[in-house]
Amino acid sequence: MSDTEVERFWHETEARLGERILLYSLGQYLSGYSDVRNGCWGLFFISESALHFQTFPSQNWFSAIFRGLARSRANREAETEMAFALPQASISDVRLQNEQSWWRRLVSPQPPIVDVRYIDEDGKEADLRFSMDMKVKDFVNLLSARIP
Repeated sequence: MSDTEVERFWHETEARLGERILLYSLGQYLSGYSDVRNGCWGLFFISESALHFQTFPSQNWFSAIFRGLARSRANREAETEMAFALPQASISDVRLQNEQSWWRRLVSPQPPIVDVRYIDEDGKEADLRFSMDMKVKDFVNLLSARIP
């Protein structure tokens, strides 16, 4: 993806949302939102009013070879975009787990896990968990600073 395509994507996303994107990074969704498959990768981004996650349709090389054959459920899900947004007003706490020393990261690299406590659509407390390699501290700091 070229720099121009990346710029166009973020410009279109801001236009669709009607607000600026403050920060974004690639991450892995782990748990906490019922409509998304655990372990999937996608973009996490923070807009002026919400924390967003979005996956993109993809096929690996193996599934592309057998494109004409019957597709498994996992392959159909990989081809389907998934997205959600947690309104900033619903977020009550943000914590960084697995923060490791530089030596530990070198020997046993595990990306930090972010826990976001929020109030779901049913008014119940829920915990969203995700990991990311880049900008994780920036994400935690920005989300924490915006807790109502």
